[in-house]
Formats: sequence, structure tokens, C-alpha cells
Amino acid sequence: MSVQRGSEAAGLCEAARFSALAAALFAMTRYAESPQLAVAQMVVCHLDCVAEDERCDVLTREVCAALARRWMGHAVADCPAFPDASGAGRGMAP
Repeated sequence: MSVQRGSEAAGLCEAARFSALAAALFAMTRYAESPQLAVAQMVVCHLDCVAEDERCDVLTREVCAALARRWMGHAVADCPAFPDASGAGRGMAP
């Protein structure tokens, strides 16, 4: 019985990984339809989640990290607290 629960937990973890990636893609589509700062921030957040998940393969993590850096420009460009798109003050490198 515990083996079955272990495999169920592993399946849930895998599903959560793919859910974060799917959420990022969904948010990107929403941003394309209606560019809003909050949506861009959501994209960065979800891409960061995937990029930092060590259970994901290296290529997926690297691509999501690179995309998160590119999306940071949309996520901070209109924010008065971050007048430039470098991500300064957020602990994020350009």
C-alpha cells in the first residue's frame, strides 16, 4: 500500500511541474491578448518556478531561466519602484 502512495505522490509532483509550465504558457497568451504588468509578473514567477525545480531536465530549466530574464523587462518596465528593466532591487540579474 505504501508503494502505491509513493507512486501517487511522485505522479502529483510531476503534474505540479508541468502545471507550472502550463501556467506560464497560459499567462504568456493572456499577456499577448492584453499586456498588463501583473500578467507579465505572473509569467516571470511561473518560469522561475520551473527554472528552479531540480526535478526538471536541464534544457527545460535553462530555457525557462532565459525566458524569465527576458520577461523581466515586461514585468518591471512600467513599475515605478523599478524604473529600469534590469530587475535591480529584486535580486534578479539581467
